[in-house]
Amino acid sequence: MNERERILEYKRQVQSLVNKSKKIVQLKPRNPDYRSNKPIILKALCDYKQDLLKTMRKEDYQKIITDLEIHYQEFLRNSQGSEMFGDEDKRKIQTQFTDAQKHYQTLIIQLPNQPRQPQIVVPTETCPVGSSNTIIVNERNREHEKQEAWLLMELQKLRRQIEASEVRMVQRAPLGVDQGAVHDFSVRIKDLEGVQNDSQIMAETLNKHKDLLPNFRGSEKYVYLQSEINALFQKLENINGVSAGYLDSLNALRCLLQIILQTEDVIRVFEVRLSEEETVPLDLDKVEAYRACLKKMKADLNMKKSLLNALENELQKTLQIHSQSCQSYTLYDMDIGKFCDKVTQLMDRWQRADKQIDNRFGHIS
Repeated sequence: MNERERILEYKRQVQSLVNKSKKIVQLKPRNPDYRSNKPIILKALCDYKQDLLKTMRKEDYQKIITDLEIHYQEFLRNSQGSEMFGDEDKRKIQTQFTDAQKHYQTLIIQLPNQPRQPQIVVPTETCPVGSSNTIIVNERNREHEKQEAWLLMELQKLRRQIEASEVRMVQRAPLGVDQGAVHDFSVRIKDLEGVQNDSQIMAETLNKHKDLLPNFRGSEKYVYLQSEINALFQKLENINGVSAGYLDSLNALRCLLQIILQTEDVIRVFEVRLSEEETVPLDLDKVEAYRACLKKMKADLNMKKSLLNALENELQKTLQIHSQSCQSYTLYDMDIGKFCDKVTQLMDRWQRADKQIDNRFGHIS
């Protein structure tokens, strides 16, 4: 195309856009109270968008899907515990997201990136061997296309499995600070360990698919296959990192919960013993027995004081582990503040019991 032809082509494109722009009535948001009898024509804008999609590069198409995946994962994290989105809304959004991915994968598999030139085979009577070679080449091409379609389908299936693991990984279950939470922790930890095991198996499968990639070098879909495999490896790496962060935090919280429950049992025993002896006896013999009882309670409480140190140390350890995990990956809130409040509450109850023993002992001295 010479210079004159290029200028004419640019002029034609500009004129086409000018004609389309004349059909656009209104694009900016209007006041909802304003009512117009004329329809708002946006066909020109839609036509322009269609033209834009037709001229996009392959990398741009992939980027649209990648951005969609990123936004969907952000939505899953940010909507945890939100009352704005019900279960039905989340299922609908997940269905739309999955359908968009399936449609894109279907297009990648069914449509070539560039139109192929039809092969024209001219049979000649003098070259029967050449005709035989052409048949062999065509058979090889068909087999190559069949393997290519199989690999694309396998990658699509693997992507769905990885995305299912991502959803399992970010599912948030409320964690209590009571005896019943011990079971909840075990279930959640076991589920995350299952996610990691599944991730390892999927990584092995993906490595096998990667080994097949050189066979498709020069193919129209080679670049897509390569980028898709790299994207899936990135997803698996993220799953391993995030699930490891959750597991570290959950294991630390479970250890903290065990010490919390143990400390609370000890405090409850002393609170019950103090409630049983609320009044000072008048009989001297009973006063001496009461004094001896208070001394023993004080000694027992001091012997258990190491629990408080262990409780405080375990809390600091848990906070540090969770902070390190959050620095590497974005984790949802695990209600650690609830555990901090419980530790503070137990320390206050311990100090009140200790102080009450001292006050009673002072009254009878």
